Formats: sequence, structure tokens, C-alpha cells
Amino acid sequence: MTDTFERLQAALQDRYRLDRLLGEGGMAVVYLAHDLRHDRMVAVKVVKPELAGALGSDRFLREIRTTASLQHPHILPLFDSGEADGFLYYVMPYVEGESLRAKLNREGQLSVTDAVELTAKVAGALQAAHDAGVVHRDVKPANILMSRGEPLVADFGIALALEVGGGDRLTETGLSMGTPNYMSPEQATGVQHVGRATDIYALGCILYEALVGDPPFQGSTAVAVLGSILSDDPPLASKQRSAVPPNVDAVIQTALEKIPADRFTTAADLAAALADPGYRHRSNAQPAETGQSVFWKRTALALAAASVLLAALSGWAFNRPATDAPLFQVPLHLPDDQALAGTGFFDLSRDGTVLVYQGVGRLGRTQLWVRRATEVASTPITGTEGLNPGIVPDVAISPDGAEVLFWRDGSFHVVPITGGEPQEVTDSVWGSADWSPDGQWVYLRRMRPSGLTRVPSAGGAPEIVTLPDTDAGETGHVWPDVLPSGEAVVFEARSEGESRIKAVRLSSGEIVDIVAGRYPRYADGRLFFASPDGDRLVAAPFDVDRQTLTGDPRTVVPGLRGIGSPLAGSVGYAVSGTGVLAYAPHRQVVVSMVTPQGALLAVDPSWRLDSADGPSFFVSSPDGMRVAFRLGPRGEGDVWIKDLDGGPLSRLTYRAGEERPLAWGDDGRVLIAASGETGLDLWTVLADGSEEPRLLYDHPTGIQAASWHSQTGWIAFATVLESWISEPEGGEIFFLRPGRGGSSDSAISSTRSTNTSPRISPDGTLLAHTATEGGQTNVVLRSFPEATGGRIQISADGGSSPAWAPSGSELYYVNGDAEMMAARVVSRSPLRVERRRLFGMSPGLSRDFSVTPNGDFITTSSEPELVMVFNWQRLLQ
Repeated sequence: MTDTFERLQAALQDRYRLDRLLGEGGMAVVYLAHDLRHDRMVAVKVVKPELAGALGSDRFLREIRTTASLQHPHILPLFDSGEADGFLYYVMPYVEGESLRAKLNREGQLSVTDAVELTAKVAGALQAAHDAGVVHRDVKPANILMSRGEPLVADFGIALALEVGGGDRLTETGLSMGTPNYMSPEQATGVQHVGRATDIYALGCILYEALVGDPPFQGSTAVAVLGSILSDDPPLASKQRSAVPPNVDAVIQTALEKIPADRFTTAADLAAALADPGYRHRSNAQPAETGQSVFWKRTALALAAASVLLAALSGWAFNRPATDAPLFQVPLHLPDDQALAGTGFFDLSRDGTVLVYQGVGRLGRTQLWVRRATEVASTPITGTEGLNPGIVPDVAISPDGAEVLFWRDGSFHVVPITGGEPQEVTDSVWGSADWSPDGQWVYLRRMRPSGLTRVPSAGGAPEIVTLPDTDAGETGHVWPDVLPSGEAVVFEARSEGESRIKAVRLSSGEIVDIVAGRYPRYADGRLFFASPDGDRLVAAPFDVDRQTLTGDPRTVVPGLRGIGSPLAGSVGYAVSGTGVLAYAPHRQVVVSMVTPQGALLAVDPSWRLDSADGPSFFVSSPDGMRVAFRLGPRGEGDVWIKDLDGGPLSRLTYRAGEERPLAWGDDGRVLIAASGETGLDLWTVLADGSEEPRLLYDHPTGIQAASWHSQTGWIAFATVLESWISEPEGGEIFFLRPGRGGSSDSAISSTRSTNTSPRISPDGTLLAHTATEGGQTNVVLRSFPEATGGRIQISADGGSSPAWAPSGSELYYVNGDAEMMAARVVSRSPLRVERRRLFGMSPGLSRDFSVTPNGDFITTSSEPELVMVFNWQRLLQ
């Protein structure tokens, strides 16, 4: 054991126990260590002494800490950094696996598909960092770790920290920033302040090497490599490997341009070009006009963080596409400051050139955004601020594209698509809307009875269109879509069994039964609808005059996300008759751990869940070694438990209906859960599954959430009001102490507010919960169990997801600006708190989280996105 190892171990003994040397690079020595505070293995990287002497430690540590808040599934986060006994060090997760460098050394080349997918994922990581103002500066295969097939980009900001910390003094150590084979021309010429174009250049080099087996520029010495970078044209990968597609060749050429301004503007642009088969380098781009098949010039639908190159027919916006038009399917990624909110609600204009969606802005405010095919950025629609993510049931663009219909605070409103003052159309409605073809009427779902109504678009008295056939078991009519003639409306008729697509003939009121399915939309001779289980988007030939199918349904999208809300159903797609389809696909969800500093790390990189299975209701065990959560199709979820030390995933409950874990007992042996086929009741279940669940409390309308203080026996639970089935109303909070004299008659109830999400403090003396008044939800705090007194409001301008720190000294919550906050209780009489910001919540980070005993947050992360399909007719040929 070396003196350095022993000195370092002594310096870090309160935090880390060094295990062994992992490796050594040009800038740092890497040790495997055990994080004593969090009981996990980490990689401790120690800056080499000759460099540490040239660096100013304060500046180095300040710069490296700017990367600690980077959040992305393909970024290896920074856990810790500091100085100890003269050592500059930083700490990152220990990833079992190999680097991309080792993988390429072993395999030589990757398949074209694997190389492209890996590059796109790394591009996503770079884009996230660039959006946060962080440039890597040393992207290379050795800094890309492979964990169960997924890339993790490591050492973000390390080069910047060294550069800023040491400045020109680094040259005295012989260190050059960047690795020669992956250095950009500007790095090779000694430009000190390089931008994101440098990372894009390095990524192009990596893609070339993954396909060909060698870097694009080589030489017998580092000087020779740099000379080649500055003077030689980039080679074509297809010359070395004929299987490389033309667009991938073109991506490499663009990424390796000598002048930074000639490269891709963003890493997301590079990823979008990889997904576009028609992308070509400027040196060999060909005209796209041939005979009757005249293509649009490529236009950026760049949705900021991910430009999507559209290739569609000329006249696509105004004419029916030709039968030989090419099919394009491209993902539509959105940057954090324009991101899709939740599952998202969106609509396309009749000509398919305008997309309106519910999104989250830079300050976390949810509102409507508009994206036009001729523009390169989304624009917020002023007047629509303050929407609740996942609650607004519909968005509908008027036939002339000038206005947008949207729901807020129990009413539908119309606002100019350019923004302005919204005008109320009608109240007493709950989502599901469409315009008549002439724009004079809007068709809506009533609250009670839950049929369809129509109202003049300028406002006026509503007219009943349909009523549910209760004798046949119908419970409501939703999702109207007015056919082009304006003489009939297709809709979804819900029942306790399967939903069916039906049509109402407006002149007679006659109802026509069409097919089993959900959420119908008509476009270009086809009736689109979701399969009865809500998992697939299908389309069938449709006679609009007789309102009947004239052929069998065919699958258009096999994995559709967002269909199936128990309240109103969620809009998972939008379609136009001009060949444009937008849909929200199923996506992978990563169960992640977020530190109080905002660093994000997958709990188990191999543990990825499908959004269709609704992973939610995460509850950490008292010892932090396990997490219970809900998993399964909507309405059929079960309680599962995952060992967080890499152990197995096991199913705990098997009852019919929906089951959700709500809280653990202090001994880690018992959980309370909500379970039921209709309303959810309170049950207890042993964590080892050795006994059948036992009914704890049966509530007539169901349980929404609960908190258990097992030492005193108190349970605080929020109910679902009966009207919640058809109206946007919440519930009350009740207190229960089974077997100890507590009564469920004790309640927090108000005619002015909806109270939910109760959380009892660890010492059992305070209760936090949310209260919704006047359309805004805030976190409040009050004494417990005597809660008849007053309360104080914790969040200043919107708040949700209250959760106590393990010590009970702080209450965590998400504020209206999508920031994780901590409120420290500084006085009990009167009750008073001090607030501080912890980190910003990215749109892909779920607000459904649990706090572990060491203060980390367990939640899920994903990348919200849409998929755009151009010339969808080709899918049905």
C-alpha cells in the first residue's frame, strides 16, 4: 500500500473507506471506495499532485460544483468534491461495466444501429449539459461508461475546472486539455475558451470510430494527429464500411467541419439528423423536386433542445399527399424551458402545420405553447398561464387556426393562438372538446349528466346533444369529434365494461354504434381510435355519411401513452388529414435517486420500467434498503418491492383491482396500502408476503393518500369525494388510530378548499398537506393530531408533494416554479418556518417521490417527448 493511498485514506476516513486503485489517467488517479454516509460504492478521483499544485483549489472546486446539478439519464453525476490534506478530489458513482474505450478495444466496431443509438443518447446528455451552460471539453470513449448497455457520460466540467483553476499554469505541467484524436481544430490551435461546437466535433469522431474501428484523424505522434485534424478533410465512413447509411455519413461530415459555425448548432440537431434518412451534407445535397413528387425543402421544427428535420411533400399543408410520398417518423424532443407537461395534451391544426401543446416554461409555469412548422422555436400563448399539468383534459385549435379552446378552473375558454385575453365559453364542463367545421360551435362534455353538449363559440346557452344510456350501463360520453360535414359527431361512450365508439346524427339525435374503442378522431377517410385497452392506436376506413367502418382496423402505433385516465382519459395523439400525426409513445422510466444537491443517479441502471405500467407511489423503507411502489396497467396495479442494493424485484400483492403502497411501519415489516376494484380502502400487508392483507378501514368513496405514524398509531388519510368521478373536486383529510381510541370523525374539511396529500411529521406533532383554493394548490402546515386550530401556508405561489426530512426539522415540497424547496421549522409557537431552495426539478423528473433515511429522494426520471409522423397514410398501405 503506497504512502499516497494511506495519506488519502487518513484524510477521507470520516467520509470514505478506500478499497483499491481502479485506474490512472492523465489528470487523476481513481480509487474504488465505500461511501460511509450513504452506504454505497463510489469512485473517488484525485487530481494528480503536479496538477493540484498548479491549481487554485477554491476556483477548481467552485467550477466543478457547477456540474453537480446536471440531471440526465445518460450523465454520470457528481456526488461530492473537496480538498483534504492537500488532495483535490471529486466523487462520482461507481459503475460496474466498462468504458466505451474498452468496448471498442475489445469489439473493434459496433453495429450501425448500436453506434447510431449510442451517439443519439450521448447527444442527449450533451444537450442537457449545454442547456445548463456546461461544455464537457473532453468527450472521448474513455469518458463514456457502459452500464448494462446504456452510456453514461462522465467527468462533465472537469476539464473546465482544471482550465479555470489553473489557467496558463497548466502548460507548465505538460497538460493539454482534450485528447488528441478527439480534439477540435480550435482546441488544437490553443483556443482557450471553446464552446459546445467542440463537444459536437468530438461526438462526430466517436461515431466515426464506432463504425469504422479507428478515429477519423490519426498519426504516429500527437503532433501528427493534430496536424491531420487541422489540414485533412474528414474521411467518409461509408468508404470504409459500405453499410453506413448516407445520412450517417453526412452527420459525421457536418460534425467534423473545421469551422465551429459550420457544425450542428446543437447536439440535439445532430441526433435529429441521425433520425432523418433524408439528411445530407451541404457538399452533396441534391434538389428534391422530381415530377409530381415535389418535396418540401427541409424545414426546422427544432423544438429547441431537439431539432426535427421535416421532409414532406410540397403543398403538404394544403393538399392531400400523393400515394408515393415518403414516410417519416422522428422523435420530437423538447428543451426544459419548453417541455411537454406530464403526459401532455396537444392538438394539430387542420393543415398539420401548427402544434399546440401544454408545456412547462422556464419557471415551471404550465401553459399552452404553439409551434409552427416554419419557425424554429416554440412560443408561449399568453393568457393560458397557470394550467395544472395532467389535469387540463383537452386542447383544440379552431378550424381557421386562429384560436385555441382550452380548459382551466372548471370552464372552457377561447384565446387567440397569438396570445391575449381568454374569453370564457361555458362552465360546468369537464374536458373533451372539439369545434364544428364552421367554427360557430364547440362541442363539450358536461359534468352532470355526463353527456355531450354544444355551446356557441362566442358564448351562450348550452344545448344538450347526447345523454348516456344508463339502462345499457353507460356512464358517460366523452371525446367528441365533429365530422367534416358538421352533421354528425363521433364520441366515446363509456360503461362499466368496455368503451365503444359511437356517432350521433345531429338532425335526428340518432345514435349509431360503430366499434369497441376509445378516443376517436377522423382524418382523410379513416377513423382513428385507441384500442379498448388504450394501448394501441388503430385506424380503419370510414364512411362519413353512414358513420360505419368499411374495413378492418389496422395498428398505426403499437405503444400509445396517455390513454386511460380514470377521470377523463388522456389525449395520446392528434392527427390531420394532410398526413401529419403526433403521438406520445410509451417511454422508458428510470427509477432514480436525487441528492439534496440535485445530482441524479439511476438506482439500478438495468432497472427500467415502461411508462405504460404506471410506476408510482414510491415509498422508502425505514432503513432505506427497499422501496415499495405501484406497478401495473391502470386500474390493475399491484404493490412491488425492490431491494436497493441491486437485489431482485418482487411482487407483494395479487388482489383484483388497484393496489398502492402508502406508508411503511417503523419496523419495516408492515405496510399500509390502498386497495380495491372501485373505491380504494385501507389495508395492512406484511412486507414479506407471509400473510394475506387485512382490511383496516373501508371508506365509501375511497382513499387518495395516507400517512402513518406507527409509534403513536395515528393514520391521516385523504379521501376521494364522490363527485371526483365526474368533477375536478378533491377530498377531505381524516384521522384514524385503530385500536387506540382514534376516530375517523376527526377531519380537516373546508367548503373553500380541497385538502389532500397528508404527511405526519416524524415526531407526530405536525401535519403537512396540500390545500387547493381558487384554482391554486399550496402546501400548508398545522398542529397534529389536534388540527382544529389555524394553519400556516408554506409555499408562497403554488406548491405540491410535501414530504418530511428524516430528522423532522425540514419539510420538503415542490414550489410553483418547479423547484425542490426545504422549509425548516424555526418556531412552534407561533408556528414559523424558514425556506431555502434545494434544486430545480426538470420536466422529466416525477413529483411523486419518497425521502430515504439519508435524505435522498427516490423518484422516476424520463425524457418527455412526442413522435411526429409525416405521411401516415403509408402506414396503412
